[in-house]
Amino acid sequence: MESDGPQFFCGLFCLYMKFSESLKKNEDFRAVYHRGRSAADRRLVVYCLENGMEKNRLGISASRKYGNSVERHRFQRRIREIYRLRENCFVRGIDLVVIARTDAANSDYHELEHSFEKLTSRLHAVGVDK
Repeated sequence: MESDGPQFFCGLFCLYMKFSESLKKNEDFRAVYHRGRSAADRRLVVYCLENGMEKNRLGISASRKYGNSVERHRFQRRIREIYRLRENCFVRGIDLVVIARTDAANSDYHELEHSFEKLTSRLHAVGVDK
């Protein structure tokens, strides 16, 4: 099976983000921060910017204030999974940057999921089912 995105094999299933890729370059993060719209709550800050591509790009950031490396990577895996499960619901051609606030460290998966859904719908990033 060929795909454009990263693949993660789990048993017999091939799980990957079909319409998305990671946002990695500092200049891309800065563009989203400066030109994008934002929404925030006590756990997350989400920035959204149209990118003019057919794919979405997801960037995740957790500072050292959030916790040690293990805690930051756990947060990143949770957000990536929350996004992956809803990927078909997102409008195509956007960059999303998700930033952890210190309150996110004490939040479980379902609280992060609720915050992410609420903030992305507030930014009108959700709404097209393709």
